[in-house]
Amino acid sequence: MAEAPLSIRAGDEVKKLFNELAEASSFENKGDFLKSLLTQYELGKVKEEISPMKSTIELVEVFSRRIMDSLHGTAVELITYREQAEEAQKGALQSLQDQIDLLTQDNQAKQDEIDVLTAQYNESKREAEDLRKVLDTKEKEQSKLDTLIEMMTKAGNSASKTKNLNKA
Repeated sequence: MAEAPLSIRAGDEVKKLFNELAEASSFENKGDFLKSLLTQYELGKVKEEISPMKSTIELVEVFSRRIMDSLHGTAVELITYREQAEEAQKGALQSLQDQIDLLTQDNQAKQDEIDVLTAQYNESKREAEDLRKVLDTKEKEQSKLDTLIEMMTKAGNSASKTKNLNKA
């Protein structure tokens, strides 16, 4: 059955008392609180009308109150447990975020190191190429010198033979 709004005329003191009692109760809304009040009223009427069952009704009321108190206590425990679980989860998430931040910083430091090493490698490679060019040039010059020395040695040997032939 769908719920419909209830409109009644009552003094400010009665409204205030009703609102305070409804807020202090363990009910989720004022409609449930009002339903409980009406049930209590009906039980009171029944007790007055049926006096032989009065003790049984009072016993049922006691058990009903205990059940309501137990349910309220359980609800409070569940809310507390949920809040503790949420706090633990927030702590775990913060810890993971801190680890992510540290790993990100470490990764950046390693990337910076890689960049420095790459630059050093490239510079060494350029120097090696320059040295290779200088070595090639020196080898060509040495080859020319060797050829010149060989030619001079042959020319010297020829001149020596010619001198020896001229002497003879």
